[in-house]
Amino acid sequence: MPSTYEQSFVGPDDIPSSGNKNVDWMKSSTTLTFYITLIVFTSILLYVLGVHDLSVNMSVVNTLHAFLSFYFLHWVKGTPDNLSQGEWNGLTTWEQIDGGVSWTLIRKCLITIPTLLLLVTCYATDFSAYYLIVNCSIYAVLVLIPKTPWMHRVRFFGINSTPGIDDPIIDENVSRPQLKSKASAFGRSSYTMFRRPIDSQKDR
Repeated sequence: MPSTYEQSFVGPDDIPSSGNKNVDWMKSSTTLTFYITLIVFTSILLYVLGVHDLSVNMSVVNTLHAFLSFYFLHWVKGTPDNLSQGEWNGLTTWEQIDGGVSWTLIRKCLITIPTLLLLVTCYATDFSAYYLIVNCSIYAVLVLIPKTPWMHRVRFFGINSTPGIDDPIIDENVSRPQLKSKASAFGRSSYTMFRRPIDSQKDR
């Protein structure tokens, strides 16, 4: 049964991920396998290059993974597909996945794999306090927090915002408050002050 127009959208501000070639390839099991293999290959490559200390090796892998994943998932915006007509220009790659719906299968996988990498790194460093603080801080700031639902489309201080899309909404009532004279305010307060006694006298 074909999906209806309402079922194609997850919310009034979300764009459906169906047909978005920029993120649909991530849902393949082959992609996840390649993702894990690339992490293992990076560790092996560092060992070949002379990084034999397992603590340093895994910490470097964890750091490289955090910065690269942050750049490609949470910094790069839009899609190279010209057929999309710019409808994805205001969204990062992470925000495009499944139309912004939280805790879908692919999103859980992209959170679970870095978490497992962090656990392996902590084990490789023998839970040393120095490495623990560095690796956990990098993981929290660059990996975990940007993937939380309350960070969806949030641009701190306008960093990485798209002009015309992420512009703040200006409330004229706030930006241009209507100032009233003290006389009118005093008159209104006086009326409020004496209104109830007068009304009560009329009732009597």
